[in-house]
Amino acid sequence: MGYDIPSWITGGSLAAQTEIVIHELAHDFDVPGFVQNDAGSAVAQAINNQAVLQNCGDVISYLSGHN
Repeated sequence: MGYDIPSWITGGSLAAQTEIVIHELAHDFDVPGFVQNDAGSAVAQAINNQAVLQNCGDVISYLSGHN
């Protein structure tokens, strides 16, 4: 997968959906350090996805059965 999403998060899975929701909520809540305008920037989206995985990766891993 692109944008620095690990291969164990597969498209359409509950883990992928959870990562997307958390990513979008981080935009809505103006989370400090989160790149607000990441549209069209693979680098900015990768930075944001890594922040999501760093802070919420345990939950996403659990939902994927990857734990």
